[in-house]
Amino acid sequence: PVGECTWRLRDVSMRPSLVHGNVLRTELESALLDLPATERMIYLLRDVEGYSPRQIATLLSLPEQQVKVALMAARLSLREMFAEREESQSAA
Repeated sequence: PVGECTWRLRDVSMRPSLVHGNVLRTELESALLDLPATERMIYLLRDVEGYSPRQIATLLSLPEQQVKVALMAARLSLREMFAEREESQSAA
């Protein structure tokens, strides 16, 4: 469902959460499924299809600022997911 973004505020402290190396396509597809529906749609429209935030806002009938916030939240979520997976793999 598209509407109110389902993002939640995250602790964006200065803790490094860098992902080293490449991410496999299957890992990206799996991580995208873990995103809330609105964030996933906005991420795909922007970073995969190349739509501008203004175009996405028009398509989804959302304020442009909300689209930008949801996009940033999706990117942060993905980065955190990949960092956590990398940490668990290196610990094993």
